[in-house]
Amino acid sequence: MVEHDVVLVVGPVFPHEVVGFSGGNRYFFPGVAGADIIDLSHWLGGLITSAEIVGTRGITPVRALINEAAELIPSRRLALCVVAQSGSGALHAALFGTPEEAWAAAADVSAEAHVRYLDAPVKRGAVDHAREV
Repeated sequence: MVEHDVVLVVGPVFPHEVVGFSGGNRYFFPGVAGADIIDLSHWLGGLITSAEIVGTRGITPVRALINEAAELIPSRRLALCVVAQSGSGALHAALFGTPEEAWAAAADVSAEAHVRYLDAPVKRGAVDHAREV
């Protein structure tokens, strides 16, 4: 065991299909989690569906689960959350603070930088393979 007063998580924040936006406390897991917590979080995200959760701001059910797990870390938690420009690696923002606060601010930046909001839903449907033959 290593003695420490502070744990620091550093990583990017971008739209994520399981938790809404990556980053913050999520980067403590899978780092310190076993397969059970990883499977549970992905199962929960799968129940909601990636179409419903990816790019969702705020505390999603999976984010709530991860935040609760992070509360079990017995030291002060801090985060440096970065939002990179897609395809270039240029920096939109770097935010530092508690994992909850830095992540929330970075998720807002990422939502503006990485998510394209549409005025109307996209029509989705099954492909009629019989007509393609």
